[in-house]
Amino acid sequence: MDTKKNISRELLLSYMQDKCTEAEAQQVRMWLRERLKDPGMDQMFSDLLDATEIEYDPEGKERVRRKLDSILSACPAPNSPPRRSSARWWRTPLRIAEYAAVVVSVALAFHYRHQAATPREWVEVYADMGERREIVLPDSSHVWLNAGTKLIYPKEFNRTIRQVYLSGEMFADVRHDEDRPFIVSADRLEVKVLGTQFNFKSYQEDVKSEVSLVHGKVSVSLKASKMNGKLTLEPGDILRFNKTNNHIDFLNFDPDSYANWIDNDNFFFVEQTLGDIVADLRRHFAVDIIVTDKSLCGETYYASFINNESLDEILAALNKDLLFSVRKEAEVYYISPPLK
Repeated sequence: MDTKKNISRELLLSYMQDKCTEAEAQQVRMWLRERLKDPGMDQMFSDLLDATEIEYDPEGKERVRRKLDSILSACPAPNSPPRRSSARWWRTPLRIAEYAAVVVSVALAFHYRHQAATPREWVEVYADMGERREIVLPDSSHVWLNAGTKLIYPKEFNRTIRQVYLSGEMFADVRHDEDRPFIVSADRLEVKVLGTQFNFKSYQEDVKSEVSLVHGKVSVSLKASKMNGKLTLEPGDILRFNKTNNHIDFLNFDPDSYANWIDNDNFFFVEQTLGDIVADLRRHFAVDIIVTDKSLCGETYYASFINNESLDEILAALNKDLLFSVRKEAEVYYISPPLK
């Protein structure tokens, strides 16, 4: 099948609305995979959104959003560390985080486009692999972005709400405002506060999303199938949401001893699996880490690192019980079953 030629706008719209045949759907998927980095795709998706009238068709909007999410998750992207020009690695764990900014913007557009009653100017900020960024929002709230994170927010908040959109991880110190709640939307979770300090982690490529409350009070809205609702968190609460099976875990930590990652490259793992920890380490150190035996990914850890430990030091500490072995080859770390 020749996917070099353009396909019709009508076929694209039919695909987004689940109205085409499987053969046509396969043609569209192949065509999109070859063009996701094309800057013109942003305008094309915008036109398709306009055509679906999502403001008046919530179910249609959700169908289109799920369709685009499936495109993004299915498309491979190189995940070699920044500023490396030799080998290119095509592996799943980092695929979404290193997409061109336009692709992440398109995914987030489904969350904020229908919110805007009048046109507004939006700001997009991206923290690359191995990078962390601090942002001062229009209301003077401070937000820190962890590696591989995208944040979208209006240049000016309106008089009734302060809304931002997240793909990745952020720590927020929100300025108190009784009249304008602060809302963070990411995938199927939404956090609402008036003024507080909290951490929100929701990477597209990760199975789990989580909200950790350090100070104040937040409500978390769940936008998952058959479980819509709101939950309230108190300081020291962690809400961890599994996007695969919609399972929710509630955990606790001491907010007074919280090892915030915005200070001195700290890591704070509360009952985190090795698979989740490896995903964080990949993004922070901008290296490829491969777990050769997936059974190791389910091992759970409770650990904090607050002394600027290196990657080698962190892996050695996690492996104090010798549950795995680590070797490094050509700038790639391999985690395998213990050597016999």
